[in-house]
Amino acid sequence: MIFKWIVQANDKKIVRGFLNSKSFSTSQLSKIKNHDGHIYVNKKERYLNYQMTVGDVIIVQLPKESGNDILEAVDGHLDIKYEDKHYLIVDKPAGVASLPARSKSTPTMANFVKAYLQKNGESDAIHVVTRLDRDTSGLMIFAKKSLSHSRLGENIHSNSFKKQYIAIVQNPINTTGLQEINLPIGVSDDFYMRREVRDDGKDSLTRYEVVENYPTGSQVKVDLITGRTHQIRVHFSAIGHPLFGDSLYAKEPTTLINRQALHCFKLSFIHPFTQEIVEVESQVPIDIRELIHELKE
Repeated sequence: MIFKWIVQANDKKIVRGFLNSKSFSTSQLSKIKNHDGHIYVNKKERYLNYQMTVGDVIIVQLPKESGNDILEAVDGHLDIKYEDKHYLIVDKPAGVASLPARSKSTPTMANFVKAYLQKNGESDAIHVVTRLDRDTSGLMIFAKKSLSHSRLGENIHSNSFKKQYIAIVQNPINTTGLQEINLPIGVSDDFYMRREVRDDGKDSLTRYEVVENYPTGSQVKVDLITGRTHQIRVHFSAIGHPLFGDSLYAKEPTTLINRQALHCFKLSFIHPFTQEIVEVESQVPIDIRELIHELKE
C-alpha cells in the first residue's frame, strides 16, 4: 500500500513528526524501517529524521504484512456489506464468535476473513476494528492494514462513528424520545465472564429510544457510545429490562428465542482516508423478527 502527500506550510517538517501527524504509530514506523518499507521525499529514499520543506512530495510504501500462523484460515460464508482496500464490513450471524477463544475450537469470523483475504491475494493479517459477542448478530469491521485499523480506531468513540443496534427487552419501557443509561461497568466478583454495574467500573454510556412497545417487552434502538464488554446487555438488565434470550443477565428464561435478542443493524463513519461517509445497514435476522411477531400476539 502506498501513500502520497505534498508538504504544506502548517505540516511538521521532520519526516517522523509528519508521519506521526498522519497517524503512523512508533511501531508502524519501526516496521517501515526494518521490514522492507520505504519512505521517499522527492523520489529519494530518506530516513525518519530528514528535514523537509514546503512543497516536498513524500511517499510511503508500507511493508507487506503477514498473518499470524496460529490463526487458521477456514473457508466459510461471508456476507460482505462493504469492501475497499482499507476495510471489510461483514454481517455476522448469531452463534459465530468474532475471534477464537482458547477454550473453543469452532471457526470464527476471523478464520473466515483470513481465508477470504488469502483467496484474493491480499495480506491475511487480521485487524478487528469492531467485534460482537458470539450470540449477537450484525455488522463487524475488519481493517486490512494496521494503519487502516489505527486511523479508524482514533475516531471509534467520536461523534463521527455511529454503531446502532436493535434490542428486544423484557418489560415495556414507558418513555419517549432519546434516553441515556450512564452507569459504570466492571467485572463481576462471582464470574470472570460476567459484567455488572459497580462503582469502581469503567464509565459506560448507552443511548436508546423505544421503537415499539408490546404487552411484555419493548423494541429499542440503541446507540453504543462507549464499547464495554456486554455493555448493552448489562445496562438494560440493570434498569430492569434484560434482553429476551440473554442467558447470562436475564433472570427468567424464555422459549421465544435461543440467544440474546441483539443485532447491530447500522454502522456509519467518516472514512479516514477518503473523508467520505460510509454507511452500511443490515437486515434484522429472522429469529428476532419472529420474536417481535410473537410479542405482538
